[in-house]
Amino acid sequence: MTHLADYVNPYIGTISHMLTSTRPEVLLPYGMARSAPVVRDCGDYYCNDRVVGFPLGEGIATPGKEDGFTNYLDHSREESRCYVHRLELDPYGILAESTVTAHCCVHRFQGQDRLRLTFPQGKVWREGELFFAQLPLQGTLRPVTQFLCVSVEGPYQVVSQSEGELILAVGERVTVAGGLSLISPERARESLLEEAAGKSFDALWEQARQIWDRQLGKVLVTGNTQEKKTVFYTGLYRAFQRMTDYTEGDAHYSGFDGKVHKGVFYSNDGLWDSFRCMHPLQLLLDPARHREILQSYVEMTRESGLMPCFPGVEGDRPFMIGFHGASLFADALAKGVEADYAAAYEGIRKNALEQSMLPWRCGLPAGEKERCYWEKGYYPALQWGEPENDPQADPFERRQAVAVTLEHCYDDWCAGKPEYALGTPLFDEAQLLLENGKVFRVVSKGAGEGARYIQAASLNGKPLETPFLRHQDLIQGGELVLTMDRRPNTGWGEG
Repeated sequence: MTHLADYVNPYIGTISHMLTSTRPEVLLPYGMARSAPVVRDCGDYYCNDRVVGFPLGEGIATPGKEDGFTNYLDHSREESRCYVHRLELDPYGILAESTVTAHCCVHRFQGQDRLRLTFPQGKVWREGELFFAQLPLQGTLRPVTQFLCVSVEGPYQVVSQSEGELILAVGERVTVAGGLSLISPERARESLLEEAAGKSFDALWEQARQIWDRQLGKVLVTGNTQEKKTVFYTGLYRAFQRMTDYTEGDAHYSGFDGKVHKGVFYSNDGLWDSFRCMHPLQLLLDPARHREILQSYVEMTRESGLMPCFPGVEGDRPFMIGFHGASLFADALAKGVEADYAAAYEGIRKNALEQSMLPWRCGLPAGEKERCYWEKGYYPALQWGEPENDPQADPFERRQAVAVTLEHCYDDWCAGKPEYALGTPLFDEAQLLLENGKVFRVVSKGAGEGARYIQAASLNGKPLETPFLRHQDLIQGGELVLTMDRRPNTGWGEG
């Protein structure tokens, strides 16, 4: 049996030509618990060769021998999947395996005799056979506390304990599981017991694979090469890594007001990066979950007073440009998705009329540059060679007048059209398995290397003369047939 999850190669993107590379994460779709080997980061993840340990949330589990915990990674002895990660560590030949549940990181180690549990800047205590830790999340703009509950399966003895660190003497084979919570240590314990206790490591990774098979199976493709399928399903795996579902039981912690609330909650969204493609794709393939995401944005707006620009676990973050919550909700409204649009509009309107448009400065009040945009339709630029004169501008990002004008014009325009633009297909056939039980099929005739141009199109047997497809036509199911060629047909698509 071929598992769609096995097409995914999490190492794609771990060497970056710009900015930050991706990580080969083991996680569930939208999952809170995420696992990738903790490394001495050199910028490009794939190029790291020293493994510091394996994550238990912000905690780290490191297997070793009596004489040390220094481990090295050789990619030739590694298997990386979206549901399990296996690698053999040098110099001790330790086999390390990792998988996850929604709120637990689980690791199985073989070949060691010591295990170090580290909780940076945290405190650790023991209750019976469970270890608890309280420590700060790393890399956040405002403080957020994480709670952990850790179990060790297999014979062990505490050799030493210091502030934020435990050294255990362990047997040849040991499994470590850590339940995560932003609410309390008790909630971390509940997640550990509900999701991981009494289940074997192999059962847990098989469960994760089944979840990914179902998620990726919402789009089925045929034709082209195995390599293209790997690229495609890896991209789909990345599309379901965000947002993060921070719901724990029937409650959640929100960094927007620092309180615990009842109900479902998602955050951690690079909205500038995700509003164009990721959210529309999720809305199409995961409409029920996307309704929860929209409601989470409404809750963030109510708690903070503004529609978020770049929400994270700690609250909103002043990253990038534009107020793209307008596009997010306009797209959903145009496609008939239920949401509290009145509450969302209040935040969107306040952003547009009261907030600064300076890059990386959301949350500042509007000023003269915004008035220029409102009255004249453009964000004022500097003269050629003129230094930035606004003390509130980011010294590196500055004002980006053209980009800011274009992005905010789009956000202000966003009444949204329920249409999809047709592009070049990669596969002979693709099927979208819709939530309503219907199937929309895209068939490509003549598709192949270099055949990039649509010559003709038909929808359910009738000619389609426009390069757009309405959302209402798509969700009814049916068949879109595209005839492809290497040369453009300048007469098609003008209707």
